Amino acid sequence: MSDNWTGFKHTGFDSPVTEIAILLVGTKDRHASLGTGVIIGPHIAITARHVVDEYLKQFEGREIAYEKSFGTTFSLMAIQFLDNGAQGSAWDVRQVYLSKDNDIAFLFLMHGTMTKPGYIWKKLKLQLLAPPVGTRIAAFGYHSSSVEEDQDSVVLTTNPYSSYGLVEEIHLLERDSGFLNFPCFRTNARFDPAMSGGPVLTEEGVLCGIVCSSLPPEDGDDASGHTSYVSALWPSMTTFVGFPIEHQPAENYFAMELISRGYLDAIDRDRVEIARTSNPSQVQILLRNPPR
Repeated sequence: MSDNWTGFKHTGFDSPVTEIAILLVGTKDRHASLGTGVIIGPHIAITARHVVDEYLKQFEGREIAYEKSFGTTFSLMAIQFLDNGAQGSAWDVRQVYLSKDNDIAFLFLMHGTMTKPGYIWKKLKLQLLAPPVGTRIAAFGYHSSSVEEDQDSVVLTTNPYSSYGLVEEIHLLERDSGFLNFPCFRTNARFDPAMSGGPVLTEEGVLCGIVCSSLPPEDGDDASGHTSYVSALWPSMTTFVGFPIEHQPAENYFAMELISRGYLDAIDRDRVEIARTSNPSQVQILLRNPPR
């Protein structure tokens, strides 16, 4: 294992990952940065559902809604760092789509007043199923972000961090019936709270999950032996979304349609099949050669 693929370390803003990993900033009567997200295709990003939940709690004093999508009374921005960190670009999150069955939310990004013009979108390769046990992974997130405000300016401070580890265990359906009751996998990489919603990548640069939660070792954060969990991507494919793709009315198709129509790119698309049942509120998901 190379020295560059180990540990928990600061990542420069000139790293390519800061273009796809977005810093989420909520605005209402104040500004707050509570998590990370990742751009996966044109105007499409994902984050952890519990990050959206925390914004709702702080700005609106309510629990997360379980509608297919919902509006808010606050604004949410997705900030990119471009040109080797020399410039920033802020997209407006116009809509949030989620499902109660997993910890991933889809974000619809549109141009805002601080968006850099002429941006050319990239599609991040996705791996819907969890990587096999023993796979090396890297996670990224904006660690310990803060916002200072006065009458004339808003100053945002953040630290991009990368964390490295191995896939140690796969929970194909759930880890437990309460806290992690959705498909996920365990890693020994260190995840800090502000990294929630950030990308988890394989050595090939493929997105294989989203930072979910972490249990620090008993001897403190700097000790070895972290127990962290990553949300698998495949359950989110049953989320109803309203991205404007051809011949699909808004909020009337599964996120998997974004892959089949070429808006997103998944290397293991053929291993996940989603079918409707006679009950319109239920779907069947078939996994071919699930990971172990």
